[in-house]
Amino acid sequence: MRRLPRLDQVEPSDAPSDYDDKIVIRLEADGHWTYFSVRDERDNGTIIDFLQRRGALTLGRVREELRTWSGQERPALSRADFRSSVDVQHRDRTAVREAFTRAQIASNSAYLNSRGIRPETLSCERFRGTWRRDDRDSLLFLHRDGPGMMASAGSRRR
Repeated sequence: MRRLPRLDQVEPSDAPSDYDDKIVIRLEADGHWTYFSVRDERDNGTIIDFLQRRGALTLGRVREELRTWSGQERPALSRADFRSSVDVQHRDRTAVREAFTRAQIASNSAYLNSRGIRPETLSCERFRGTWRRDDRDSLLFLHRDGPGMMASAGSRRR
């Protein structure tokens, strides 16, 4: 990953052309910070977007870079944060398939629209049949663990 120099370490005349950009940082109404580039309208977003567009492709690399900027060390983890063993989850695939099959196919959902998912997205071929509404008015979302293998149907109450 290309390291970005701190502003107090670069003289304008020494700056390589790779860093020849101008960004505006602002506080949004909802309280989070965003940026945008004055020279490239496609370059905008959060600090995570900023770092990922500049070489920190994973969230782990983003955290690493932010720690260097903030001067903080990686947080220590205690043994209590880990489990010594994990139980395998067994699903009744037949019950899952039956519940999902009984649920009604829906083309739109006011709840999903309120979460920012537009009706045209919900009715798109790619998502058609991947979610349904059951008799309790819960939304069921299909989860697969292989080609044609229905693993579970997670639900979300509206």
